[in-house]
Amino acid sequence: MNGAPLTPYPLKKLWLSVVAALLLILPSAFGQTVISWGSSTGSWNTLGNWTLGALPTTSERVSIVGGNASVDNNVTVDSINLSNGTISGTADLTLTGSGSTWNSGMMAGTGTTFIDTAATLNISTTSSHNLNGRDFTNKGTINWNQGSISGGNGAIINNATGGTFNDLNASSYSIYNPYGGTFVFTNNGTYTRNTTGTTTISTTFDNNGT
Repeated sequence: MNGAPLTPYPLKKLWLSVVAALLLILPSAFGQTVISWGSSTGSWNTLGNWTLGALPTTSERVSIVGGNASVDNNVTVDSINLSNGTISGTADLTLTGSGSTWNSGMMAGTGTTFIDTAATLNISTTSSHNLNGRDFTNKGTINWNQGSISGGNGAIINNATGGTFNDLNASSYSIYNPYGGTFVFTNNGTYTRNTTGTTTISTTFDNNGT
């Protein structure tokens, strides 16, 4: 054979580069940690009420598919999936990430759920989405895709200055009060509806924005 023998060094160097690149992308490929509510009823701040035996951190996603998680101290998480369960309590829950979904279930109590400035919440499925006394403040983006929104007993939806509420319902869902007491939708940001059908708002709607 003519010439110098082949050296494995270039191939080894290429392989190491590929491994390094994979280490950078694997965390995003596998996604963030999801902490699931594992108790029927109890305090958000009790370790044993969560499936991993640890409280959700600010970078983690929370899944509540049943039961009642009572927020007794102010907490912040990246995002949440609420389906059939209840978030209650006297303290505030702040969502900072872009992946939150509210498929069904209730937000109750006297605290406030905040959608932070860079956060997104998708309200989806044909089920009702219930606010029983709890305030709901949007500083980021809400995409209302399906399902009615009910509220009462002092509940407030506050689309804050800088917030965007996208009404994407094409099936004529409504915002209404089945509970009694007061239920107010205050728009200080942008409420946008760019689809067919009609949205019925049968509760107080204070429009100070656009």
